[in-house]
Amino acid sequence: MDERGKIFPVTRHHLEDIDRFMWNSDSPFERRPTIYGGVEILAKGRAAIPLLFWLEGIVGTVLVGTAGPYL
Repeated sequence: MDERGKIFPVTRHHLEDIDRFMWNSDSPFERRPTIYGGVEILAKGRAAIPLLFWLEGIVGTVLVGTAGPYL
């Protein structure tokens, strides 16, 4: 994660995973492409909690180095 709160790079696998995770937790969210080729993810209200847990999983794997070759 950088100083502005951005997590990168996110792979197609991550995007498929968040779609499935948020759907299974009945948590609506928005996923928008950025002009730089990235993806912005926004969840409001109670949907922000599952998003937090999902992001924590990505950040945690980046920090301990177990995420694989794409992070």
